[in-house]
Amino acid sequence: MSNTAKKIDGIYLQVKTALSKPENKRRLTLGTAIVIIVAVIFSFSPSKVVHSGNNEDYTVISAADIPLSAKKPPNLSSDKILEIKGAVLNAVIVKIERDEKNELWLFNLDNGEQENIGSGTSVASNFPIGIKGDLVFWLSRDKNTLFGFDIGRKIRFYKPIPAFDPAQGERAKVKLREIPWEVIVGADNFYFFSKDTGEVFSDGNSEVLDLFRQKFKLDEFLSKEELNNIGYVVEEENETSE
Repeated sequence: MSNTAKKIDGIYLQVKTALSKPENKRRLTLGTAIVIIVAVIFSFSPSKVVHSGNNEDYTVISAADIPLSAKKPPNLSSDKILEIKGAVLNAVIVKIERDEKNELWLFNLDNGEQENIGSGTSVASNFPIGIKGDLVFWLSRDKNTLFGFDIGRKIRFYKPIPAFDPAQGERAKVKLREIPWEVIVGADNFYFFSKDTGEVFSDGNSEVLDLFRQKFKLDEFLSKEELNNIGYVVEEENETSE
């Protein structure tokens, strides 16, 4: 018997003994109900969230267990940049290809930190990063697992994606506890649904994206076409002749 179950049994015996006294029956009825309700709620409150196949359960990994600095920060001028997304808290998410593997890095423009938030995971190269609020989402290379990272709390979570067939117009819907949106995985993009907003696209932060471009001088080693390909909107200058 678990410790929680033992506690509930103890509460039950105490209540039963108290109610055996006639003078206490009426007085204890409401209080007893409250105690039992609290005990039952306590018994079902999970201390750790793990994936169990339930629609709302997923695996959570704390910051202490994520080797955020397991590798050297990327060299933006030599490593292949696949995608850049601006996020909240002056953070920029950069997907790079290095040593034939994809990595996902968080650049904090406030304190200069660079964290390998995709450490220990595989990262799909042909599926874009999703951002909603202070959460970053990506798919595994085989696109069977949804990963997420909470920028503010520095925790990572993941959950298998239900099987779906994009060729048939199907999309996978993933519900995560404590997140007010349903994460929708389409054929080539993330979408987010809540009753308040309906279905919306991924967030973005163009201001912090431009700051990142200036700080790391991306224009010195990336062409306008390359900047467009990784997430910037760069218009070709029209050449005019007098």
